[in-house]
Amino acid sequence: MKYPAVIHTDNGVDYGVFLPDIPGVFSGGHSIEECLVNVQEAVELVCEARKMTELPEPSSLADVMASESAKDGWVMLADIDPSFLNAKTVRVNLSIPEYLLARIDKKAHEQGMSRSAYMVQAALS
Repeated sequence: MKYPAVIHTDNGVDYGVFLPDIPGVFSGGHSIEECLVNVQEAVELVCEARKMTELPEPSSLADVMASESAKDGWVMLADIDPSFLNAKTVRVNLSIPEYLLARIDKKAHEQGMSRSAYMVQAALS
């Protein structure tokens, strides 16, 4: 989904970005392009902290451009991938060396977890 992003700079070297449609989403970078890439992680962190299950609808670009928050900045579209909100469980087939599978199974057993639960926990930490 394309969200209006407001980008500001004070020195022309470092840039900050926020999404008016998702309060609390702030990020930055050394270029405008880097800001637009980094804002995805900020959206994911805010949504996780707020236990959001869906993203709000984006405002119109014209409305954001006319807002006070866009004063002295640039308004661009940030492409936000909402797939991180999809908690549906899916079956996957992995190919890994047998000795690593044995290690995973041993660690999972030690923690009283299934292989799948252990791998999910490892990915989240």
